[in-house]
Amino acid sequence: MMDLVCGLARRAAALDRVTALHCALGEAEWPGTVELAELHARRYGMRFEVRSRPQSLLAQVEARHVALGEGQILLLGPASSRTLALTA
Repeated sequence: MMDLVCGLARRAAALDRVTALHCALGEAEWPGTVELAELHARRYGMRFEVRSRPQSLLAQVEARHVALGEGQILLLGPASSRTLALTA
């Protein structure tokens, strides 16, 4: 995907307006993932930024589970392709 976006941006002389954004997942992320994402962005000549939340992805899922209560349905993923999981 990055190759396609950068190719289109170069043809439009707009690569300077494209930023690669990595949303860090905390403890759920493999070591070195941020560095690899930055390496890819730099290879294509893109700006690179990292965003994260105070809680890790796993902590966010756990907090949502507690907020929903037992026996509720937990929707995971973007609205276009949600996965259902019953909380127990």
